[in-house]
Amino acid sequence: MVEEHIELDYLLTRIREEFTFRNKVRKLIVITGLFGDFDSIEYAQALYPKLDILSKSNIELVLIGIGNKASRSKFSEYTKIPIENIMVVSDNKLHRKLELSQSFKFSFSKYLDFFMMCLGYRSPGTLREVLRGYLGDRSSDQRVFADDKINIANVISLKGELFNVLGSEGNLRPFELATIRLVNMIEIIQNWDIYIPYPEFLTQRGATFLVNSENELLYSFKSTSLLIFSETVHKPLDFLEPFWDKSN
Repeated sequence: MVEEHIELDYLLTRIREEFTFRNKVRKLIVITGLFGDFDSIEYAQALYPKLDILSKSNIELVLIGIGNKASRSKFSEYTKIPIENIMVVSDNKLHRKLELSQSFKFSFSKYLDFFMMCLGYRSPGTLREVLRGYLGDRSSDQRVFADDKINIANVISLKGELFNVLGSEGNLRPFELATIRLVNMIEIIQNWDIYIPYPEFLTQRGATFLVNSENELLYSFKSTSLLIFSETVHKPLDFLEPFWDKSN
């Protein structure tokens, strides 16, 4: 507990170097690996629709990713997370200080290490999560709606209503999440040099911390596996439910 308090103080000190929080505000601190990590983008896409309720709930978001000014800007543009809510670090010193998982060193190449993570090697839950994207999940919320248009590499354009053929509305249909992940992957690959300026951190995992206005820790989760960026990945923001403003 003492060590955790020291880690939190260090994290908040680093954040205050770039951010000035409103008075009496709770802080949602999301730490990712590289901005071009699958987890980073998918987490941001889960957060974006909730920005208004975060604000109404007096929760201020800070998202910290590994990259540079260009990758921070590109990440903000693609995920629509306001750039003023994003902090960039150029290495994983902060991650190491917080004892976040660096996964493993399987080979001489971080690319191969990352590929092994994609296959689930020393990354528990990853293959199951990949399969969930293809099979669908009735316990997860719908991600694509009828009027949405999905552009795949500027070659294929799909209408969101297509997924109604594969399953009922209101939950995650088969191939729905897998399609979103494919679009994200193409975005990353097409802009690899921007998103991945420091490939040596490809296997670095992230964490989530929720802190109250007195800088006391309300919630924390440290990821150890690719695609498992939340304790309840089927509904990644469930941990915030007790803190939402339910006045409307």
